[in-house]
Amino acid sequence: MKWLSLLSVVLASSGFAGPASYHWDNVRIGGGGYLLGAVAHPGEQGLLYVRADVGGCYRWDAGRKVLVQLMNWVPAEQSNLYGVAGLALHPHDPDLVYIAAGKYPDQAPSGVFRSRDRGATWEPLGLECGAWGQSLLSTLARRADT
Repeated sequence: MKWLSLLSVVLASSGFAGPASYHWDNVRIGGGGYLLGAVAHPGEQGLLYVRADVGGCYRWDAGRKVLVQLMNWVPAEQSNLYGVAGLALHPHDPDLVYIAAGKYPDQAPSGVFRSRDRGATWEPLGLECGAWGQSLLSTLARRADT
């Protein structure tokens, strides 16, 4: 009971205004999974991408305040591509995005893909990535900066 009193004192002294200050709502989870990383574009404020172990990658849409799914083009029989092992942005061209897709290195398909339109469409680059996808994209990102 002492912890409840202490919590009340802390909340009161911190300026906590209670539930009226917040809009609480459910978060849509979908099929579960977790986010593996986030990459913000260095030259455009608010341009953010996240990658996940299921569902691939997403771009933050600040106007609508939602994550936009960028892997809807992947058919169910190529579901290994839903796991994005790496994501890299071109530092000077905010439209150019690279991903290394393939959740399990020992399963097909996997590969490196490029989008020239912020993830609306993707083209395969003909590179299998397996377990070294993130390393490959780090190299691509460094070279793009030169």
